[in-house]
Amino acid sequence: MNPFNLNNPPKNPSGFTAPEGYFESFSTRLQNRLEEQTPVKSISFWRKNAKTFYGMAAVLVIGLGIGMLWRWEVQKEEEAHWSAIASYVSENTDLTDEHYLELIELQTMEVPVTTDTEAEALEEVLLENEALEYSITQ
Repeated sequence: MNPFNLNNPPKNPSGFTAPEGYFESFSTRLQNRLEEQTPVKSISFWRKNAKTFYGMAAVLVIGLGIGMLWRWEVQKEEEAHWSAIASYVSENTDLTDEHYLELIELQTMEVPVTTDTEAEALEEVLLENEALEYSITQ
């Protein structure tokens, strides 16, 4: 291998040379090239994000389908429940309408337990409004 000396210039030229007058006329040539080029076509928002929109639409359709299917199944279960009740009532004819009304009244007449502050507030309202108290007692 030959020793390398920095004081001796390389024998081969670098290969990178600029023609004469290249940089003097560069700006005018660049300007002419830019004027000749056609304008760039813009990409629409829809085309750019089409996959995203299709994905969101698919998720929406799947979600609505699952929701509707779930609601349909719940509705079928409720109908089955009410048909079972109807068949039970039709088989047991010894129960009277009064008995059904008593059962409904017992279920709806459950009085919630109130705290002392709620009872005091209710008492104050009744004391202030005598007409309300009269209509409740009648």
